[in-house]
Amino acid sequence: MRYKMAHLDGDPVRAALSLEILAEAARNPRVAEIVRAADETGRSWLREMLTRNGVNPDADLEAHMDMIMVMVEGWTSRMVRNPGIDREAYLEMLRDMFSHMLSGECAAR
Repeated sequence: MRYKMAHLDGDPVRAALSLEILAEAARNPRVAEIVRAADETGRSWLREMLTRNGVNPDADLEAHMDMIMVMVEGWTSRMVRNPGIDREAYLEMLRDMFSHMLSGECAAR
């Protein structure tokens, strides 16, 4: 199964909708359940992808996943706040940060 990172598609309307859904999840338990289920689907995909690519599942994998998700989800807020953001520059920086974080140079503390 291929998991699409909708946050990275660069569409400010989708970004705003994503934030609206998240805000509704904070108020509405049914929406929160749906958001959490979608989050777990994404986490499962990310966990599989990272372990398949050599990340040790015992080496703070959950923390690595959370930081990746923080960076990707932060992109959603940035698109709403700055719709003219340079998507390609962001993706290049994101790739560099992921490479550094997953290289083993970024030691857990």
